[in-house]
Amino acid sequence: AESLEPLVHGRGRQYNQSDLDEAHFGVHEEILLARGFQVNAQWTGVCTGVALAWLESGKVDAVVVTAGKEASGFGAPQPLICRTAEEVLQGRRVKPSLSPSLEVLDDVKSDGSIKRLLYCGVGCSVQALRA
Repeated sequence: AESLEPLVHGRGRQYNQSDLDEAHFGVHEEILLARGFQVNAQWTGVCTGVALAWLESGKVDAVVVTAGKEASGFGAPQPLICRTAEEVLQGRRVKPSLSPSLEVLDDVKSDGSIKRLLYCGVGCSVQALRA
């Protein structure tokens, strides 16, 4: 993935012995600490809150989240392409199991109305998506 970073981000990681953020987190402009306030969130709902805000403000056309098939959210996690706040809320809570989140990318690619996508996923799937 590192060899693709200049193509995707316009530059590779900047390594500096006094600041190893990019060595650990990849290419970025800024790292922020956030605290959420979502009701019924597992912790504070930061990811859900960001996804809702970006979708409702029109910054993205769709959001990919991991939804659970059971009411608890833990059973059979499945990726969901969200166009509404109600759909985003189906992705609340941590799912402590693997989800085939990248399998929806063909659906996203074939949907001409999705130009800007927010992808919520674990680090390894985000790295694969970015590559």
